[in-house]
Amino acid sequence: MRRSRETWPPLLIRVCAEIGRGRITEATIHDRGGLMTEGFFDPASQQITVDPCRGVVSVVVHEALHRLYPAWPESYVLGRTTWLLNRLTPQEQQAIYREYGARKRCRSAAKVVD
Repeated sequence: MRRSRETWPPLLIRVCAEIGRGRITEATIHDRGGLMTEGFFDPASQQITVDPCRGVVSVVVHEALHRLYPAWPESYVLGRTTWLLNRLTPQEQQAIYREYGARKRCRSAAKVVD
């Protein structure tokens, strides 16, 4: 059941309005420190940059671990996901992202999970 916008927290309304302002770019982000940077805000240009690869790779690795090891508890899968992601180079992340792109199927309707 969807809740009406009247019940949204004020902070969520402000965030949605800010997103509506635009100035959001999707691009690969190369972090000189080697950290997993999924997004970046540049105060000078007021530009938000989002790297879809990082978020997608994290989710794909996490869910692949669930499929490989269904008996592992969620907390352990989270830890193993972080451990693996911290060891991937940007090139390896891009390779996983490309493989995901080649294998994914898109559905027209949203997937509802309990």
